[in-house]
Parts: sequence; structure tokens; C-alpha cells
Amino acid sequence: MLEFVRWIEFRGWNDHVGASQSLGFGTRHAIYHRTMFNSTLTALITSSMSILFTGMTVFGSEGNTQSTICVDFKNIQLISISGKVPATCNDFRVFDEIISSVQSISPVDFKLGSLVVGPRMENNFGSENWEFSSIAIAFDGINTDWHKATLLIFPHEVGHLILDKFLSSKISVLKTLDVIKQRNAIYMKHLLPILELRQRDASCTKPDSECSQKIKKMLETSPVDLTGPSTTELLHEFFSKNKPEIEALDSVLVHYHELYGDLVQAIYFDDPAVNLRASELFQIKKEACRTFNVPVATGFVSDDPHCSLSAIRISLWENFVKPGRLTKKQLLGSLAEAIYLEVEARLKSSANEVSHNEIANQLLKRFAEVNAGY
Repeated sequence: MLEFVRWIEFRGWNDHVGASQSLGFGTRHAIYHRTMFNSTLTALITSSMSILFTGMTVFGSEGNTQSTICVDFKNIQLISISGKVPATCNDFRVFDEIISSVQSISPVDFKLGSLVVGPRMENNFGSENWEFSSIAIAFDGINTDWHKATLLIFPHEVGHLILDKFLSSKISVLKTLDVIKQRNAIYMKHLLPILELRQRDASCTKPDSECSQKIKKMLETSPVDLTGPSTTELLHEFFSKNKPEIEALDSVLVHYHELYGDLVQAIYFDDPAVNLRASELFQIKKEACRTFNVPVATGFVSDDPHCSLSAIRISLWENFVKPGRLTKKQLLGSLAEAIYLEVEARLKSSANEVSHNEIANQLLKRFAEVNAGY
């Protein structure tokens, strides 16, 4: 395990809570959720990725916060641990192992671009950033209820990555975004050895040093242009060109995404009420609408994306998951396909706004049709 300590300084976690308008997109704040640009995670990832690509140092308004960067994981390209978190790289190997397990039930292959670890904060438990294929978690020490709850919600965030990857093979604008993310992965692969060298050898900062010349040669012989535009710059350009389409797509997708993340989590743990267990450990309000075994009240309505499609949760579990006719991979693949078909239909439809319960029932119908093919 390589562990690069004190090689990078960037804004502390608290500096980015509620950060706004970094790229002009909306944010969805929730207990654990999927985020667009200008969220806490995006601000951290944007800063760290910019540093990785340019070697810059970014300073926080409350002073410098040094971060630990961990690499050499199987399924996570890098882990960034805030200097405010008393932990080591090995403390987070369990998350890499969870991804390996989730891979076995995923309908698509995927890797996590980065795991961003910050200190525990009120109402900030976990989030997924789909532009960078990154997940942020709040850390409160090993062997605590908070940490146990974080392990329970992590598959939910991974579920967002799975659906993102699935849809990127179907929807043109998401395919373009995925190309940027793949380019980012290649850049990281070739930049990390350079950054590790800079950390190990202080003489690298001197232009005429042997280390500096070695880095220059590494840049010149790299199979990719490491001096080209950063991922942040490419994403700015991408969202500037595709803002209306992305906003329309995300406004439709958000409700499906939270349902999908919760089902991945429940299927992974073979527990339709795993969300309640996580809530108890986090000591927060229990949300029965996020389980798959507690019926919601007749006429239940919610604008919260985590609960907006809850009318079909019991049907999903009792009629499709519990019988065991399909494998977990088949179930998640067919639900992803049903979501894609519904999103495409809704984006093309000129019908007036429909209720969340109607959207949920139509998804259930589509899901059954897709499953009939197995």
C-alpha cells in the first residue's frame, strides 16, 4: 500500500458545505444521496483532481488542511483522507472489499474513481458524485456505530455508480461523460507515480535537479498528454455545452436513482429493512418509506426522491426478489433496463406532469415486462 502523506493541501470539508454555483448546477441534499456539481463532494473532488492534474496547492479559508492520498486498491483508484480524520489507508480497505462483493451482483463492470473521507458532521453521512464516479463518506473512527452504519449505506452509493455505468451505454450524453471519466482514470494511472516521486524526493522542486529531469522525461514519454486540459476543465466545457439536456435528464433520473440504490443495498445484505438498521446506528429518524417490507400508508405521497417511488417497494421485493427466480445480477440488470426505458419514454413524452405513484406503477409494469424475457 502506498501512502502519500502531507503532499497535498486543499480546502477542509467544512469549507465546502453548501458550496454553490461552482458549475451552475443544482444540488440534492439528503441523508445519503447522489449529487450534482456544487455539492460538498464535488468541491472536494474538483479541488483534489485539479491538484492531481496540475500539481497546484489549494488553500482553505480556515487555513491549510493536509490530506492523505491512498492508492493500490483493487476497485478504488484513490482514497483521499482529510487531515482532520485520524485514520490510515488500511482503515478503508473494507470499502474496497465491499465493492468487490457488489461487483459479483452488478450487471455492469465498474470501478470507483475516488473515495473522499471527511470528519463526522451533522446530517452528512454519505453521497455519490456521478461526474467523477466518486463517493464521499464521513468518518467517526473504527468500531463505532457511525462506522457500522457507514458500511451499511456504502452499497447504496455504489448502486448509483452501477446505474450510472449502465445508462452510459444507452444514453448518448452520458456516453460522452463516461469518456471523460475514462480519460480521467488513465491520467490518474500515469500521474500518481510522478506525484509519489515528488513526495519522496524534496529536490523535485528544483528545476535542474535529477528528480526534476526524471519527472520531465516521465511526462514526455507518457502514452497520454499529461499537460493537456484537466478533467475539471473538460467537465466545465461538457456541462456548458449540455446543460439543458443534463438538467432535464437528471430531473427525471433522480427518483429512479434513489430507488435503485436502496434495492442494491437491500439485495446485497439480503435485508429489506437494512435502511432502518442504518438509521438506528446513525441515531436519526427512521424512514419506513425506504424499506422493502413495510407498506406505506394508502395515498402516501412524497417529493423526497428517496421515498417518492415507495408505493412499489413491497411489490418489488415480494414478487421479484423474494421468490428467487432471477439471480441478483439479473434483477439489478432488468431494473436498470426498465429505468432506462422509462426515462427515454418520459423525456420524449409531451404529457402533463404525472404523479410519483403513477411513475412508480409504470416502472413496476415495465420491470415485469423486462423480467418476462428471462
